[in-house]
Amino acid sequence: MKFTLFTQAALAIPMLTGALAAPTENAAEVKRAACSFEVKYVKSWVKSGLDRYRMQLITNPRDDRLLGVYCDLYKKSIGFTSNDQCFWGDAYYLDSSVVRGPAGHQ
Repeated sequence: MKFTLFTQAALAIPMLTGALAAPTENAAEVKRAACSFEVKYVKSWVKSGLDRYRMQLITNPRDDRLLGVYCDLYKKSIGFTSNDQCFWGDAYYLDSSVVRGPAGHQ
């Protein structure tokens, strides 16, 4: 494929006029905490024609405040579940119901 001088110039302009990052002062590197978040599927069952799932939420090191934050994020971001519940038992659990089978198909 041949490019004319005009085509080559048109393709080169964005590369020549691209923004360059300004040099910055050396900043101390921010260390992240050594932490983790884990979800374990504990149990599933059928209730009122819906699949019901129980998941255990685990943070390491333990931070109970974050468990509530993760639960709230789950409730807001997942649109296809219903009856979402977070509670304490012998651990912190999240229960959620999902339509059983291929929803919307006949």
